[in-house]
Amino acid sequence: MSANHIILREPYRFFFPVGIMMGWIGVSPWILYAAHVKDSYSMMFHSSTQTMLYVPCFIIGFLTTFIPRFTRTEYLSVSEFVSLAGSFLAIAVCVTWEQWFWAQMIYIMLLAFLTGFVLARLKDFKPSSGGRPPLEMMWIPAGVLIGITGVVLMIFGQNNIMSALFLKAGKPMMDQGFLLAVTIGVGAFLIPRILGTYREYPLRQTPDERKKSLKQDMLFQIICLTAYVLSFWIEGLWGTVGGYGLRATSVTAVYLRSGTLRWPPGHVPFYGKLAGASARMFVIGLW
Repeated sequence: MSANHIILREPYRFFFPVGIMMGWIGVSPWILYAAHVKDSYSMMFHSSTQTMLYVPCFIIGFLTTFIPRFTRTEYLSVSEFVSLAGSFLAIAVCVTWEQWFWAQMIYIMLLAFLTGFVLARLKDFKPSSGGRPPLEMMWIPAGVLIGITGVVLMIFGQNNIMSALFLKAGKPMMDQGFLLAVTIGVGAFLIPRILGTYREYPLRQTPDERKKSLKQDMLFQIICLTAYVLSFWIEGLWGTVGGYGLRATSVTAVYLRSGTLRWPPGHVPFYGKLAGASARMFVIGLW
């Protein structure tokens, strides 16, 4: 199997090492400052590198590997790989030369490429006969859209096109909204299946009852997602207490309903215990 084929089947092999390198580059100004090589350091360089390069490398590496396997659809194509990797390279160049506006614009393009990749695979996915559609996965494309919205709001706020509220709401959307939403979607889908706490529809349901249950689950996810988005605006208007509280409530509700926080019924392998513990720590950390 050629190296190119391996990268397209398992993109994390490329994006994870790049993410590690971006993380070191992001903290390098502090190291150079501490070593007295530089007289100052740029907080903008650090935050931009971490939020637009370091974290997205791991998210994109995971999603482009996991989603095709889960949906049994096409692996990452050459054009998709070039678009994603090229966007990271362009962002790195812009950040290095302190071209913050263009870095943000290319970051929007990166998230748009990721949105297209995710939606194309989920569109072709067909759950097993009688199976429950993975509604929790809607948080992944929603998270990407939240990230794009956050960048746009930040650009408007930084350039005084709109009020400071848009900057206050946009920054946490960009810094937290994208990452948390992807974590919610992946965690609520994957962890219950690892622990054996996955909530399936009853086998004796009639088609009408199944359709009603599906509508109720869809409505629940939409309500929680709406509350999640509103939490960033509340944070911008009234501070962190109300925003963090609403955000934590929506995440906790999704994890409880999906069975992510439920104690497993029987023996669970060690990696399953770690997954369950990480989910609980994730929710506790939000509170």
